[in-house]
Amino acid sequence: MANHGPIGQPRNGILIFVVFLCLSWIGWLIGTFVWMKKTLEEVAAFTQKTDMLKPILFFIPILNAYMLFQYATALKETQQKIGMPAADQINPILCCILMIVYFIGIIPFQNNVNKTWEFAGKK
Repeated sequence: MANHGPIGQPRNGILIFVVFLCLSWIGWLIGTFVWMKKTLEEVAAFTQKTDMLKPILFFIPILNAYMLFQYATALKETQQKIGMPAADQINPILCCILMIVYFIGIIPFQNNVNKTWEFAGKK
């Protein structure tokens, strides 16, 4: 019996961040929302949690950091269930703090999601 839902698609967090920086403000908002919506839906399906905040709240200051913290916490719980080494597990507090600093929190969040799906795919 699996302790997780379907595995999502890996993405490069640094590349996503750089592309978002290069786009215009409107393009950045659209790109960010598309990435956030898709990734958070995949994380919600993987962690099998349905009671998390909706991705649209990503654009509300402070709520976006809390939302990322909520998803990162759910991901950490699932990482523990599937037996991922503690050194590779996500740090929800770090993601939350980095989210407040110009959305940099998406980089460690996405990179850790990639590690989790890779680890779960090997099992």
